[in-house]
Amino acid sequence: MHPHLLLDFARAVRTVVVRRPARGPLHPDWPFAFELLVEGLKESRRRIERLPIVGQRRAWDALRLPSPTGSRLDRRSAEGAPVPSSWCAPKARAHAGPVILYLHGGSYSFGSWDTHGELIGRIALASGARTLVPDFRLAPEHPFPAALDDVFATYRWLVESESPSRVVVVGDSAGGGLAVALLTRIRDEGLALPAGAALICPWVDLSARAEVPCETDWVDAAWGQAFGVAYLGGHDERHPHVSPTFADLRGLPPLLVQAGDAEILFPQIEEFVGRATEQGVDVRFDVARGMIHNWHMFAGVHPPSRHAIDDIGAFVRRISIEPRESLLGRDRATASVGHEPPIPTPSNETI
Repeated sequence: MHPHLLLDFARAVRTVVVRRPARGPLHPDWPFAFELLVEGLKESRRRIERLPIVGQRRAWDALRLPSPTGSRLDRRSAEGAPVPSSWCAPKARAHAGPVILYLHGGSYSFGSWDTHGELIGRIALASGARTLVPDFRLAPEHPFPAALDDVFATYRWLVESESPSRVVVVGDSAGGGLAVALLTRIRDEGLALPAGAALICPWVDLSARAEVPCETDWVDAAWGQAFGVAYLGGHDERHPHVSPTFADLRGLPPLLVQAGDAEILFPQIEEFVGRATEQGVDVRFDVARGMIHNWHMFAGVHPPSRHAIDDIGAFVRRISIEPRESLLGRDRATASVGHEPPIPTPSNETI
């Protein structure tokens, strides 16, 4: 484990041990171990946010933990892609299975295979999908619309060789907002839409301001807003390709949206789901009680994270093999993650 990470968690242990007996858990459903994980992430974020952006990227990359999924995956460069990209696929992947275009989070300013490879690998294994991961340009060096231009070019290249009906876009946090922006641009430019999209804790409204601190989440409002300003590069914060909550969402394919009710972005995600549903989008909204932003990252030690990833895998497999019309009319919202049983597949194993 990285020495800085050990210090972060040592401070977190001290904080939780002192606070919990006096105040109880920060959330009534949190055991000690989970609260410690959240507090440790807070400590890491506070340490890293003081660094210049290049240092922040290196620091987040350095926090990666050993991956138990690596031996079950094949990874290689995507030759010919318009943006530096890599392919990731289960070694036992079935022929002609689904294809994922994965857009990583990181507030549009950091994030890489090092920060997200474990999550991406778990989703690839849960879905059996061959997964394309573009290394899109980052702010502040490359503000909006650089990231969107990169992922649009990648999608256009991808569907030259893959049927859009087998492609599912998956994104977390900023990558989730970018995924919705990509869908609206694909539609507006007349390309065939993918089968659907899975959005993990998506950042869909850069204009939103947290009125009160969110004590339960590791993400800080001021920290996120600073990255938002860097990404905007002077553009309107309500531009529909920046904050897709304000976009015309009509005609988009089915969406799976996952959010934790203890995360700072929950109010804006809930609003986005409401607007999408009102505009006729087939949305399944899974709300995980007591979960924080991107709780999926804890899959190695936290069973609810694995359950959420299994749900993403089941969604990807289902929409990439069923006609879109058969998906309409299903329940548009659910109250908890994990209500839908996974479709059996050799690659859908608990890791």
